[in-house]
Amino acid sequence: MSIRTKLLILFFFILLISLAFLGVVSFYGTKDFLHRAALNALYVVSEIREGEVLLNLSRLKTRTEDFASDGFIAESLEAGTTGENLNEYLLKRKKILEENLNFIDILDASGKVAASTIPARVGLDESAKKYFIHGTNSPYIADLHKALDGTVGIEVAAPIRKRGHTQVIGILVNHFNMAMLDRIMTGRFKLDIGAKTQFQHIARTDETYIVNQDRVMVTSSRFMDNSAFRQRVDTYPVRKCLEEDTEVRGEWLDYRRVPVVGSSMCLSLGDFKWTLVAEQDKEEAFERIDKLRDMLVFFEGIVLLIVALVVWATAKIISDPIRALHKGVETIGRGNLDYKVGTNAKDEIGQLSRAFDQMTANLKKVMASRDSLDEEMRRRKEAEEHLRRSEEKYRNLVDNALVGVFSSSLDGQIFYVNDAMAKMMEFDSPEEMKKTRVVARYENPQDREVFIARLKESGRVDNYELDVVTKNHKPKKILISATLEGKRLLSGMAVDITEREWAREALLERTVELSKSNEELERFNQLAAGRELRIVELKQQINELSRQAGKEPPYDLSFKDAGS
Repeated sequence: MSIRTKLLILFFFILLISLAFLGVVSFYGTKDFLHRAALNALYVVSEIREGEVLLNLSRLKTRTEDFASDGFIAESLEAGTTGENLNEYLLKRKKILEENLNFIDILDASGKVAASTIPARVGLDESAKKYFIHGTNSPYIADLHKALDGTVGIEVAAPIRKRGHTQVIGILVNHFNMAMLDRIMTGRFKLDIGAKTQFQHIARTDETYIVNQDRVMVTSSRFMDNSAFRQRVDTYPVRKCLEEDTEVRGEWLDYRRVPVVGSSMCLSLGDFKWTLVAEQDKEEAFERIDKLRDMLVFFEGIVLLIVALVVWATAKIISDPIRALHKGVETIGRGNLDYKVGTNAKDEIGQLSRAFDQMTANLKKVMASRDSLDEEMRRRKEAEEHLRRSEEKYRNLVDNALVGVFSSSLDGQIFYVNDAMAKMMEFDSPEEMKKTRVVARYENPQDREVFIARLKESGRVDNYELDVVTKNHKPKKILISATLEGKRLLSGMAVDITEREWAREALLERTVELSKSNEELERFNQLAAGRELRIVELKQQINELSRQAGKEPPYDLSFKDAGS
């Protein structure tokens, strides 16, 4: 297989893997982003719709409480004058205030309709209704229901209290038309109340609807006619809300058995619960991912084609000079040293071919002077052997030296110590000592900082005294000479002067003792002149000991020398 083919296969394989990796990473990263974006968008929609529903229910509740606190209604109910006058009052003074209000009922304390905007309802017994049972204590919102006219309705009740007292004398019930829920679910509600713009749908297949606790859709469906109170919805988000009181985001099958992505909200309203669901068909939500995948495949194919052409041309440029070089090698190998393979190319192959020609010329010269070459090789071998022996002698000299030899970094790592250095520090072997740090050998770590500073300043330190600690925590005093090699490496030698220091101290102590003895002899000299010679001899001993200690003799005995 030729180099050109190998290069083509190699580059194509590397590029294919790279593109595949980048494509997979980009695709799944974008897919995850789009998936989260779709879920987040539906979550925002469901949050907004939930807020609008709760806000409107709160408004209806407030409106009902306001009606129930009307003084005329309370006085009429208390006085028992709940005839046509109160019916007319409710119709002309209250019902007109609320567009979505179907009719108003006033129930007395027994639950019978005492007044109504629909006079025919007067006298009806509503005591079994939930809004009467619960509305006597506090405002109450009943669950949605389907009215006789086919619309969706809801009752909101509030207690009517006796003027100036907390006694409940009746119930006011507002019967609202909840067609506004459909307008809220589709986004038209804000437009109806004056908003200039409001998104109604985020896509072609998205919809938002409400399911009651009987798992029946109570708002209109975008895909089905007359779905309110007809379409049963027993899907994953409805079950999670009604059974576990949990709001969810994710993927599931909707009431049409179509895969969707969506978000749900749980609305707990007194003694009943609604599930608000915002959904979008999964196929539409992720169609951009499919387009992205197709686009990636297309562009990767284009890139592969372009790179294949570039690699083929590059391989040809590389392989042609190599072929020419191979032909020249074969020709020269047959003995034709006059053959030239050099080219004018400026690249590495051109340099190689010219170097090959130079090598051929040198080879001719070498072959012409083979004896000289053999002599040169012999001399080199002798020099190498001499160097090896010198290095071996040096190594033996250092390893067996009586003084400690070491090499370490400035941060304390030990590279080399000889046997003398290891024994000086009471280690069993140099290898054991190399496993430790230089810093641990200093009795006072600040001494190392001063030593390193002086070494950096002058590049070398001679006869520097240091207090160190051996492996067995025995204090010693050493005399060290070191050289800084480069910026990080130092090497040098160390001598143990501990015993010498001890001897010097002992000598000084002996000198002090002799001085004291001399003073005592001088005092006795006044009493015994015959001992003068002994005193002179002691002074001579003191002078001699002082000289050994490197100090100036304290006594002048020149008179004795002159006398002798």
